[in-house]
Amino acid sequence: MMRGSAAVVAMFTLGWLLTSSAGAADLPAGTQAALKQLKLEPAILGNINEEMAVPRDWLEKAKGEPAAKIVGTWDPQQFQKILPVFQARYPGVKISYSRSDRYNRAINTLVALKEGRYIADVVVSFNRSYVDFKQAGALADLRVLPNFKKLGAQMRGEDGDWVGSKVTRRCLGYNTERVKDAKDLPATWDDILTNPRWRNGHLAVINSFTVWVLPLWETKGEAWTADFLKRLHDEVKPQLRKEGENAALGLVAAGEYDAIIVAAEYRTKERQMKGAPLGFHCPTPVPTAVSAMAVLKGSPGQTGAMIFTNWSVSLEGQIVSFAVSGQAPTRPELARPEFEYFPDQIEGREAAVVNDITASQDKVQDLWMTTWGQSKDRKSTRLNSSHGYISYAV
Repeated sequence: MMRGSAAVVAMFTLGWLLTSSAGAADLPAGTQAALKQLKLEPAILGNINEEMAVPRDWLEKAKGEPAAKIVGTWDPQQFQKILPVFQARYPGVKISYSRSDRYNRAINTLVALKEGRYIADVVVSFNRSYVDFKQAGALADLRVLPNFKKLGAQMRGEDGDWVGSKVTRRCLGYNTERVKDAKDLPATWDDILTNPRWRNGHLAVINSFTVWVLPLWETKGEAWTADFLKRLHDEVKPQLRKEGENAALGLVAAGEYDAIIVAAEYRTKERQMKGAPLGFHCPTPVPTAVSAMAVLKGSPGQTGAMIFTNWSVSLEGQIVSFAVSGQAPTRPELARPEFEYFPDQIEGREAAVVNDITASQDKVQDLWMTTWGQSKDRKSTRLNSSHGYISYAV
C-alpha cells in the first residue's frame, strides 16, 4: 500500500494521464498496434502533443538535411516497424538505419570522425567507448531535447551528452531441459561459487565484462568483485565463450552447456517465444545496464537525429520499441511489470546499476584481464586529439 506523498503523486499522475491523453483514433497505426498488443489504454501516453513537440525551426532545418543515420541495436526487421510510427509524426524527417555489433558501432564511427567523416548521426549502446567520444568532443548536448528532463537522473548524462535508450537486465540464462531443480538456481551471486552443480564446464561465461561485472562492482565493491571473479575462475572453472552474447545464448538452448553468465532478458524471451528451452534467473543484485544513445555534434543529419532521439525517449517511442523489440523502457512512468518480460525475477530485487559510465571501467577491465587473460571489451579505441593518432588496445 502506498503512503503519504507517494499516494498523492500517484493520484495526481493518474488524473493527469486520464485527462490529457489522446484518443486511439488520433494515434499512428503502429502505436495503436503496440497498445493493443500490450493491452494498454491510450491514456498511458499522457500529454502526447507535448511529448511530440519540437521547435518548428528544427523541422524546417531537418527537411534540408540528408537522412539521419542511426547505428543501433534493433534488428533491421524490428526497426522497420518502429520507423513508420516516427515518420507518421515527422513526415519530413529522413532516417536511415543500420545494425552492427558493439565493437563496430563505436570503432568505425570513431575512426571515421578522426578522418573528418561522419558515418553516423546517432549511436546507440556505445557505453564502452563513451570516454573516447567524450574526449574527442564528439557528442552533442541533448539537454535541449524537450523530453530530456523527463528521464530520471540515472537514465541521462549529467553533462547532457547521452540519454538512455533502453534498460537491460542480464542474469543467468539456463537450459530448462538440463536444469530442472529450482534449488540449483542461485539466490545470490555467491551461491554460484558454492554449488558444485555449476562446476567443471556446466557453466559458461561470456567474454565481455562491462554488461555484468561493472554493475556488480558498482554495487558490491572492488574487494567482493575481485574475490568473486578469482573464485569463479579457479573453483567453478566455467567455459569462457568468445561468441557474441546472443550467439552464446543460442548455445545454451542447444545444450552446449547448462547455463551462461550472462543473458539479456529480451534476447532470452525472443528465443523462448520461438520454442527454445531457455529460462532466465536473476541472482541478487540484478545487473542492470542503461544503453546510452547520443547524437554526434556537427553531423550532416544532426537536426533529424535530435528529433529522432527526442521521439525515442518519448512515452510513445519507448512503448513502441518495447512492443517491437522487447527493449525495456527508461522513462520512469513505464517502470512497471507490463514492461518486464520476467517481472518475477526483477520486481522487489535489488538492482545493480552503473551510475557513472566511466568511473570504474578501466579498473574493472584490468581486473578482468588479470583473471581471464582476455576480453572482447579490451578492444577499445583511444583517440588522442593532441597527438593526432588513434591507438588500439587489444
